[in-house]
Amino acid sequence: ESQLEPFSGNTSQLSPPALTCSFLVHLISQRARDHLRM
Repeated sequence: ESQLEPFSGNTSQLSPPALTCSFLVHLISQRARDHLRM
């Protein structure tokens, strides 16, 4: 749970699965942008 501390802003509203999904989407979007640049 210590890894989710940076996201403690909305932990009371978002469930762990929701945080994981949003985090994965963020990573995928970043990789997609980097891939499109090349």
